[in-house]
Amino acid sequence: MEEIIKQKDEEIKRLHEVYDIENVMKMFDTLNNENDRMYNELMMIKLKNKHIEKHYNYLANKYKEMEQKANKYKHIALEALAEDED
Repeated sequence: MEEIIKQKDEEIKRLHEVYDIENVMKMFDTLNNENDRMYNELMMIKLKNKHIEKHYNYLANKYKEMEQKANKYKHIALEALAEDED
């Protein structure tokens, strides 16, 4: 009788170990999925950031071009004013 009780206790122990391992595996899978999701979000943010950076650089270059044109026309206007004063 004592041997049977001991065997049943061991079976119950093993079942608890298996159950615990299954829970750990489920938690691991959940964490792994969450990690994958966060990684994908990070990659999307990086892509968006690259797009924004590209757009910013484009606008910065356009601003420089417009500034150069404005300085050129300012110079021309100052020369024309100087000629009118003469």
